[in-house]
Amino acid sequence: MAAVCTELVGLLAAVPVGSFSARIGNKRAVLIELLALAVACASGGASPNIGWLLLSRTVEGIGFVLIVVAAPSLIAEVTNPTDIKFALGG
Repeated sequence: MAAVCTELVGLLAAVPVGSFSARIGNKRAVLIELLALAVACASGGASPNIGWLLLSRTVEGIGFVLIVVAAPSLIAEVTNPTDIKFALGG
């Protein structure tokens, strides 16, 4: 069930998140997503009920999609063009 939820968040959020990331800049997007993940993890650990836990897991999923979309673009931005294959693991 959790894998289906993660895939669903990825399916529905990837394009809007990519647009958001391009609009505000990759560096700022990565900072926002790391903050969202930290807050979601902390609130999930302190969740008083199942509803709060599911909400925190949803925010974690969105933060994960943000990282998957924005981090490679940020790496490509700050890497020397001759080292791009090495930096992206290719």
